[in-house]
Amino acid sequence: MNTSTTPRSSPTSAAGAPNERLGFAYGLLAYAAWGLIPIYFKLLQSVASVTIVAFRILFSLIFLVVLVTLARGWPKVRAALGHRRTTALLMSSAALIAVNWLLYVYAVNSRQILAASLGYYLNPLANILLGRLFLDERLSRLQWTAVALAAAGIAVLAVGALGQLWISLLLCVSFSIYGFVRKIVAADALTGLGVETGLLAPVALGWLLFAHMPGAPLIAPTQHVSLLLVFSGVVSTLPLLLFTAAARRLPYSTMGMLQFIAPTLQFLVAVLIYGESFSRAHAVAFAAIWSALALYCFALVSAAPRPVEVRSRHGHVSRVLNLVSIIIGVVAFLFALVAFVPFLGWLNWLIIPLALVGSVIGAASASSSGRNLNLFVIVVGVLRLMLGGGIF
Repeated sequence: MNTSTTPRSSPTSAAGAPNERLGFAYGLLAYAAWGLIPIYFKLLQSVASVTIVAFRILFSLIFLVVLVTLARGWPKVRAALGHRRTTALLMSSAALIAVNWLLYVYAVNSRQILAASLGYYLNPLANILLGRLFLDERLSRLQWTAVALAAAGIAVLAVGALGQLWISLLLCVSFSIYGFVRKIVAADALTGLGVETGLLAPVALGWLLFAHMPGAPLIAPTQHVSLLLVFSGVVSTLPLLLFTAAARRLPYSTMGMLQFIAPTLQFLVAVLIYGESFSRAHAVAFAAIWSALALYCFALVSAAPRPVEVRSRHGHVSRVLNLVSIIIGVVAFLFALVAFVPFLGWLNWLIIPLALVGSVIGAASASSSGRNLNLFVIVVGVLRLMLGGGIF
């Protein structure tokens, strides 16, 4: 649903296709950055989570002021603040993103990246429910089945890993509603984020003044940590700008598919880099949610109309995307085969995340072969997890 005053071109039109592709590129970059950002915030473990978020807000504001000035966007900012409904929506989205940031930094620095990954995996399914509740979108049987599978995975996690479930659910709810609000608010990416950050800045500054100890360094004890906090504004702002720009160019359901990228990368970072514990409850829950996402992808691409290729160059791009998707699917399937060897059991961690990425790339092409191959590999990976897969 797009509520901007200017109607968006059809994705199949010559004017609309570049706009959709640009949105797709913005979305890929945003979610890839969010998937790898735990590595950055792990370097700030010595700083309290609230303090990190406060510095993120203040340094993001400085960066955004520069961007708005360069883009000559101050009239748009004044117009947004002069419109009551727009200001109220941006106040709501500012509170939501502040909660999301705080929870995310806390999860990273308390060795719960896996819980954060689970929360963002649930986002596409939360988007389905938001569309049903607020946009009166009808859900197919496959979509209801996907929601039920995800609910079953949450129930298993509630029994086996209740201590982390609240992080997953709050991250999911806060970011899903944030994306929904930013979708309907009458403000572009830069204007909206600038107003949000400006609204949060007094609270952030108040916290830092309250928490600052007399005689303590102004920012952090070491120059290294101080520089990381300064650049946290850029690290935080760029993915959000890309995300909101993508959300205004793409259908909400397409954004839901792209969301798989961030939690997949977070999952790999948590398990392969930081060695977080992955219990049997996690395995069953992730298997259920990955199955739900596979059903979601299948329902989404089955219902979508085939794009009309208006230029040969567009057809070439589509063929390249399909080829990349097929290559990823073949590699993931080979991983599933050789992972039976005991000393290669670690490859089990890569099968489903790799196939999810492949299915997203395949869904962007006009052909279904790459997408279908990766969906098949996801089913194989889920079965391996449910049967143990030699990794427990």
